[in-house]
Amino acid sequence: MKNQTYSAARKPWICKIITVSAIVLHSIAGLCFPSGTVVGWGDNSRGQSTIPSQLTNVVAIAVGNASCLALSGNGTVTGWGYNPYGQVNVPIGLSNVVAIAEGDGHSLALTASGTVVGWGNNSSGQINIPGQLTNVVAISAGGVQSMALTASGSVVCWGDNSAGQGNVPSGLTNVVAVSAGDYFNLALTKSGKVVAWGDNTYGQTNVPAGLSNVVAIAAGWNENYGSSYGLAVTSAGSDVGWGGNRDGQLNFPGGLSNVVAVAAGWYHSLVLTASGFVFAWGNNDYGQCSIPSGLSNVVAIAAGNINSLALIGSGPPNLQITSQPTNSFTLYGQSATFSVSVSSSKPVSYQWYSSAPSASVLAGAYAQLIGNFVFSSVVTNGGYGYGAAPSVNFVGGGGSGAAGYASVSNGVVTGITMTNAGYGYTSAPNVVFGSPNGFILNATNSTLVISNANAGNAGNYYVVISSSQARTVSSVVSLTLLYPPAITNEPLDEFVDAYGNAFFSVTATGTSPLSYQWLFNSTNLPGATSSALLITNVTPPNLGTYSVVITNYYGSVTSSVANLYLYPYLEMPFSGAVTYWGQTNTLSVGAWGSGDLSYQWYFNGAAIPSATSSNLVLSGIQFTNAGLYSVVVSSPYGSVTNTPEQVVVNPASIALKLFANVMITGTVGYTYTIQSSTNLSNPNAWITETNLTLTQPIEYWDDTSVDVHTSPQKFYQVLPGQ
Repeated sequence: MKNQTYSAARKPWICKIITVSAIVLHSIAGLCFPSGTVVGWGDNSRGQSTIPSQLTNVVAIAVGNASCLALSGNGTVTGWGYNPYGQVNVPIGLSNVVAIAEGDGHSLALTASGTVVGWGNNSSGQINIPGQLTNVVAISAGGVQSMALTASGSVVCWGDNSAGQGNVPSGLTNVVAVSAGDYFNLALTKSGKVVAWGDNTYGQTNVPAGLSNVVAIAAGWNENYGSSYGLAVTSAGSDVGWGGNRDGQLNFPGGLSNVVAVAAGWYHSLVLTASGFVFAWGNNDYGQCSIPSGLSNVVAIAAGNINSLALIGSGPPNLQITSQPTNSFTLYGQSATFSVSVSSSKPVSYQWYSSAPSASVLAGAYAQLIGNFVFSSVVTNGGYGYGAAPSVNFVGGGGSGAAGYASVSNGVVTGITMTNAGYGYTSAPNVVFGSPNGFILNATNSTLVISNANAGNAGNYYVVISSSQARTVSSVVSLTLLYPPAITNEPLDEFVDAYGNAFFSVTATGTSPLSYQWLFNSTNLPGATSSALLITNVTPPNLGTYSVVITNYYGSVTSSVANLYLYPYLEMPFSGAVTYWGQTNTLSVGAWGSGDLSYQWYFNGAAIPSATSSNLVLSGIQFTNAGLYSVVVSSPYGSVTNTPEQVVVNPASIALKLFANVMITGTVGYTYTIQSSTNLSNPNAWITETNLTLTQPIEYWDDTSVDVHTSPQKFYQVLPGQ
């Protein structure tokens, strides 16, 4: 291999971080390294392989372009090595850190509250953390770009995007690990699939077809020297590589197995086996592949440009999730349970987090001024769900420079301590807190039980598991509520005209699918199995009560009863009558309608007293009873009026035979006058033939004065008798 001259322009890859606890001793080849040692080897021209002597209780390591970071168990960060951009100058007061990443001149830290802090080179905006970026569970720093993985499994990128490395592929979800290279990025999904995007000059984004069951990834390169490449470890413990191979960094040693982690540098690769041994290959011009004698029990590795780091533990990586929590589908009001199982040689602690609405509420406060300075801030609402102190920003008010930090207890903001009063404020600025990370108070067991689950509990959940040697985050799972049917809009009473249409409907919520069964007078209606019921051509047999039973897999509910009412309708209207003087005649009307029907008869527009039934009996009818009759039919739901119809009163009925024989139909006991005329054009030509009192309904009278053969034509009429 060609020897390479050290150059600060070369760009590093940052290895996937595995967190453990360690007491650090400076690495010296040939020693048997005790537990807790951080070991460095390879180039040391910038002091990058000289481990700070005061460094203790380390739980994570990261290496970049000859610059290194270490995370201690107390949440503080230490930097050493090359420092042209201040990338190893850890910000004062940075605490509660749970993960670190080192890029080409810039550094990142992830806090326990799920927020990201960046420092060092910002030529491409790589430390301009996107606003509102919260709930972060993993970070990675590339050459001139940065990545974050959120608890929801989504990826956020910022910084340089000249090769599209900042364009997260559409639809990328359920991500569990990320790794940033020089102008390209890798992501590992929950299903074990690797997704790559960005520059592909050396095939570094051409993930091998069929690659699956991946459990760890690393993006490594030097773009300027043909070394951009990707590494992956499968669940079977085997390695896969792709991309640039100028220095043989993809030429895996034979016999490698049980690999649990990979790290990719500029020109060399490292792997860590389950037994805690490290293997290296590729360019070794600076001894970066010369594993120190006696190096064992390694639990984390990191590969920089031309140097390497290892972290020693009490054995192989010893905190593993053996059973991930699973999605919960829980009936509303019942208890939901999430559980995780781990394998660890050390005691572990648990802290559950959630994105559910009930998991967090943003804190609130107001600022107080003295003159043009902010001298204090008063918390008015401590919120909840804060796993660590949120950021505090003072916005508006016409001034600048005010600063402070928040105090948190049991997930609640308890106060703000001012560190700078600022200047130039003409009004009190708004106090803006960083978002809570969904910290669930007292959720510190391997099992999380959510009692009486409701809508505020629906959302995503995950658990952070920590030991004295490691920290890991579970898969993000969700709580989906299952709802039995609940009626939001009951069916309503319907009022229709006869032969019209009635429409009943119900609106219900609940977990699909919902089924419906309508009932009529408490009996199932065949085929009535939708949320709406249409009844056509309504007649009295359709009148009654209607209800619906709604069912799903989780319960059933019966609606309130709706009634079908029919407005009054004249099914057999009164249409008039012709009757005879002195007889009895019954006028009648047939009506439909709901409720009790009432009737009122009218004669020539005036109500007839006591004529309040469907029949009106006219006894001994007189000529004065002739006229217009109508009836109004009423119910509690309306009324209908029969149009006025004529009642005609005739004295009698008269019929002639073939001879002068007159048949009179009339009322027994009534006297009728029979008249005749031979000239209908003369109204005065009528003469009285006789007065006849009926002894039976039909009687005959013979005109004996008529000779049917010789007499002139003769006409007859019957009048009321005198």
